[in-house]
Amino acid sequence: MELILRKLADGATEAELLHDYPHLTTEDIRAAVAYGAASVAHEEVVLLPDTSENSNGREEDRGKRRSGSDACTRKEKAPEQCRA
Repeated sequence: MELILRKLADGATEAELLHDYPHLTTEDIRAAVAYGAASVAHEEVVLLPDTSENSNGREEDRGKRRSGSDACTRKEKAPEQCRA
């Protein structure tokens, strides 16, 4: 099931799956999609507030924080400047 869902998520068509995996049927693919839908049907997404320092929720501030961490990833800043 996971393979079928991953292939579909990557853009594979039903026809491609049936060609690449001759033992599969259209019903198998539909069952995998139905299982995936049922698996997440009752999940909840909980958005947590940003509790980092200097956070006022503005988009430009979030961009600044992202670019700062990118600078740390690229080692453009000293390690002590990258600590949260």
